[in-house]
Amino acid sequence: LAMATASIVWIASPDGELLDPQGWTEFTGRSDVDFAGDGWLDAVHPNDRELLRDVWRRCCLKGDPLIARHRLSSHDRGHRIVRNYAIPIRDDSGTVIEWVGTVQDMDDQFRMETVLKEREHERDALLENAPNMVWIADPHGTVLFNNS
Repeated sequence: LAMATASIVWIASPDGELLDPQGWTEFTGRSDVDFAGDGWLDAVHPNDRELLRDVWRRCCLKGDPLIARHRLSSHDRGHRIVRNYAIPIRDDSGTVIEWVGTVQDMDDQFRMETVLKEREHERDALLENAPNMVWIADPHGTVLFNNS
């Protein structure tokens, strides 16, 4: 699964101790031994580390899914923005028996979204300050946009 999705796929014990990181070494360049316990936090950007640790602990205590965006050290491209998602696996009584999670590299997508938002703001500023009315209509003459 990890190789098919280009993600890190991991499991954790019910109390949140991280185990079995598939794709960890390929992404971070660090050994699986470095991942165990809280060792995985060493690969998280220092500015994101404490908050992510606290969020993960709260998820483990409450049994809530983890949805987090943070920076993670890549072996060849510096820190990358990733999406960390985990869900609790429960037995028939509702007790968490393990966690299953993925870490996906979203850096390129987030950077592109930032560029698109900047361009949208530039376009809006241009249209708001244009000396003439600018409008767009569909082929039937319905006005879809105007800057007036």
